[in-house]
Amino acid sequence: MSPDDGGEQTFEEVRKLQADIEATRSRSLALFTSLPTSSEQHVEFGYADVLPLLFYHPGLSPKIREACRVSREAGFRLLWLDSCCIDKSSSAELSEAINSMYTWYMHSDICYAYRSDVPDGSNSEAQMLRFRRSRWHERGWTLQELIAPRRLAFLTQSWRFFGTKRGLASTLEDITGVGFDILTGRDGLASVSVARRMSWAARRQTTRVEDRAYSLMGIFGVHMSPIYGEGTNAFLRLQEEIIRTIPDQSIFAWGYSCTLHSFEGESSSSAWHTHSPCLLAQSPSDFWVDREISPLSSDEFAVRVRRKLEDVPSLHCVFTPHGIRIQLLCIELSQIPKALLALDICDDCTELGHAYAFALLQCEDEEGYVLALPLCHPRSTIRTGVTIATHIQCEVGYHRPHRVVFLSPETLCEILDCPSSITKSEVCLLRNLEVPATPKSGRAPFALKHNLNLWPGDRGDGIDFRIAPHCYEELRVLGFDLLPLCVLERSAAQVIVSTCLVSDPDSHLHSGESKLTVQVQLSLTSLQAYNDTMARFSLTTNAIHTPLRTESQFRACHTGVRTLAQAEFIICVDRHPVTLRHLLLTLERPMESSLIADSRSLDISLELSDMHLYETLIAEEDNSSGLLGPEPEESACTDM
Repeated sequence: MSPDDGGEQTFEEVRKLQADIEATRSRSLALFTSLPTSSEQHVEFGYADVLPLLFYHPGLSPKIREACRVSREAGFRLLWLDSCCIDKSSSAELSEAINSMYTWYMHSDICYAYRSDVPDGSNSEAQMLRFRRSRWHERGWTLQELIAPRRLAFLTQSWRFFGTKRGLASTLEDITGVGFDILTGRDGLASVSVARRMSWAARRQTTRVEDRAYSLMGIFGVHMSPIYGEGTNAFLRLQEEIIRTIPDQSIFAWGYSCTLHSFEGESSSSAWHTHSPCLLAQSPSDFWVDREISPLSSDEFAVRVRRKLEDVPSLHCVFTPHGIRIQLLCIELSQIPKALLALDICDDCTELGHAYAFALLQCEDEEGYVLALPLCHPRSTIRTGVTIATHIQCEVGYHRPHRVVFLSPETLCEILDCPSSITKSEVCLLRNLEVPATPKSGRAPFALKHNLNLWPGDRGDGIDFRIAPHCYEELRVLGFDLLPLCVLERSAAQVIVSTCLVSDPDSHLHSGESKLTVQVQLSLTSLQAYNDTMARFSLTTNAIHTPLRTESQFRACHTGVRTLAQAEFIICVDRHPVTLRHLLLTLERPMESSLIADSRSLDISLELSDMHLYETLIAEEDNSSGLLGPEPEESACTDM
């Protein structure tokens, strides 16, 4: 909201109003001193009549004015507003405010929470519904406003009293997940696990991505310097500070999980969450869990795992360039082969790689299930540190690896009956996973928010496919022509489209290079059982080629980003010496789709590199690395 609409005003804007008032005061005082000084005139005309106040300035935001009025009527002389009482142009003042805000709320006599989207009304049921749906519950910074102050009063859009934190504690617990005892002050934050506190912020959003971390510093009692521009690294720094400060391994318990009730029975999986093979989460959203996780003391953990107290590993972590080094009790799965069988991993995933150990965490859920992290050796030699996953995912999109394993008391007893399988080990775990940068136009807030109707059945309102407009010019300057896109098949469960990339041998760009023809085919298959779509790119060419990625899935009706599928190929133009081209294929929503609500088109983008002399393969005529791929008459497929 703008100041004209009664919304926020910054420190700088209020200072300008104060400067205007100071100038007016100077002129008024000059006029006052020039007036006659008779006693009658002094009675009728005093200093208060000629000195204006900021409170009555017409440019002051109604929100600030009303907040001052409510506070003054309650008997307070001082009021602090986060919007206009922080000089954000001063990095020192901004850093102090962010690090101290939780303490300021905690030491306040009362905190007022203004709800501009909660109207007045006598219909308490309808009003309570609006209260439950208020944007205030979705903002990151308001979590500390909810928890820190002893007294919190909610005000409606017309600044009338709605209720207090204590009076609405049960309702607020249902809305926010923050416990009743925390809201009423019966318990402190130290009684709540780190994972549980993180889950309170899982669905909250902030304007700046860094603020998702900075707004939680008071919740965990840690301090760090804000660095706007660091992006998601702010949340990584926050987790490191929490690990150094709070002895609680539940901070590692996030993401996609499964439960081993017994080795003979079936395992169950949690609702899908973002999976990442590293120890630290990318954002609070990764802690979106529905289980109450609590830390175990060293004494309690020693009893649960039948070990002496001195055999329980320390909670100390060392942060190194190679990963996070930590001591854990590890269950060697080679000693318990039926543990992997109980995870129900498919043969293809098992062949690619699977966990070699379960690392026990010193925490449990509300049913007494102990948590474990499956440790897996990374496939890539570039990664440093052991990854956290039950297996390496095969081409089937829904075979997602689990990141956390809950071990039932019965399952843990079966493991402990084989004492040689448990060892105290020091492991170096992958700290975080570098996520490729996504253009702003490809992020959810900028992308098409309406569903894609890929499978309309017998109706004729399905998706139209086209070549991305930018491709023609980009390929032309490289000496390539692109044939029109044609639809080879369109049915209720499959769509196949194709185009052809042809080089011009007469072009000076292809001197000494034979004519290159590359037929590109995209196949989309409906996976009705999973409400997903399988996308597969394939090539047919007169050159040797190798796919760098394989098929994958996407859920069009829930995808908020522009890029739906992507594939990469290496095309060998010549063997003597080895000369390669890189081809990137993308299925995406056109840019204008974000502005047109009923857009029904998808773009296929083809991006080709110039010729590259691959020196490392010049001496490898046997193609032992496999980079040169299959023979020309074969085709290969790849995925997003």
